[in-house]
Amino acid sequence: MSNLCRICGIEGDHQAYTVKEMMFGTREEFEYFQCSFCGCLQIKQVPEDLGRYYPENYYSFQSYDKLAVSRWRSFRYALRNKRGQWLERMAGAFVRPPKHLAWVRNAGADLDSKILDIGCGNGKTLLKMHLGGFRHCIGLDPFIQETLRYHNGVVIHKQSLQEFRENTQENFDLIMFHHSLEHMGDPQEMINAAAALLTERGRILVRVPVADSYAWEHYRENWLQIDAPRHLYLLTRKSMSILAENSGLKVERIDYDSTKGQFIGSELYQRDIPGNSSSRNKPVFNRSQLRSFKQKTRELNQQEQGDQAVFYFCR
Repeated sequence: MSNLCRICGIEGDHQAYTVKEMMFGTREEFEYFQCSFCGCLQIKQVPEDLGRYYPENYYSFQSYDKLAVSRWRSFRYALRNKRGQWLERMAGAFVRPPKHLAWVRNAGADLDSKILDIGCGNGKTLLKMHLGGFRHCIGLDPFIQETLRYHNGVVIHKQSLQEFRENTQENFDLIMFHHSLEHMGDPQEMINAAAALLTERGRILVRVPVADSYAWEHYRENWLQIDAPRHLYLLTRKSMSILAENSGLKVERIDYDSTKGQFIGSELYQRDIPGNSSSRNKPVFNRSQLRSFKQKTRELNQQEQGDQAVFYFCR
C-alpha cells in the first residue's frame, strides 16, 4: 500500500497495521503505517471528529486546583530546587526529586527562565514547577474547556500554538511538549512555530513515545503507546532529527525515561483487556513479573531501547 510519510515526505509501500482503540475499550479500528525511511509510525487518516476521543474524564483534563495551593509540595519542591545547598541534601534523604528538575537543568534553564508548555491539559506540570519557584510559567491547550487562571499566577490559555504566536511578543527560554506532539496533526508546523518563539539560547523539550523501541518491536499493534487514534505519530530518533533540522535546530540530547507501564499496558491489551477495565485492578501479574518488568525497563532505558524519550532541541 502506497502512503506518503508526513514527516520525511517519502512515498512508498510502507508496512500497514490495524490498531484498536483500547484506552476506553471501544475497540474501534484505525489504520496506521510505518515509514520505511524514517521509521515514523503514523495514522493513515486523522479522524475528522478527533475531539470525541478526548472525553471529560481524559486524564490530562483532571482538576489541579488543590495542587496550586499545596503547601507541602511547595516546601518540598523549594527544597529540591536549592541545588548544592544543605537543604537539598537533607530533602534528598526523604523525598524523590521532581522530574522537572532534570528537565530544566538539562535544558540550561533556571528559576528565572520563561517557560511555555504546549498541549499541557490543565497544567499539572507547570503548577508543580511554579510551586518549586519557577516564576514565569505559561501553558497552552486548545482542548481545555476555558482559559485557566490559577490564583498563584499560572495561566493555561485555551489556544493553539499558532493563535498564541500571533498574539504574543514574548520569547521563551524553554518550550515543552510533554507527551503532546504525538497528538498534533502537523508536528513540523508545531516545531517551526515553537522555534520562532525561542530566545537565542533557548531549548525545546519534547517528550514522546518512540517507535524505534523494544516495546514496539515486541508488541506491535498491542503496544500501549500507540493509543489509537489519539497518538497520530509515533516518532523515532531519525524522524525527530528531521523535524529539528527542518526548523533550523538540532537534537542536542536524548534521555530515555520509559516506565514498566510499557509492559503492563501492552500485556493487558494483548489479552484484550482495555485500559479502563476493572480487570486492571485484579492481580493479572504477580510480584515477580512486576519486578521483571521494572528491571527490563531499566535495562532498556540504558540501552536506548525504551519506548519513550526526552529530546532536547537547540539552535
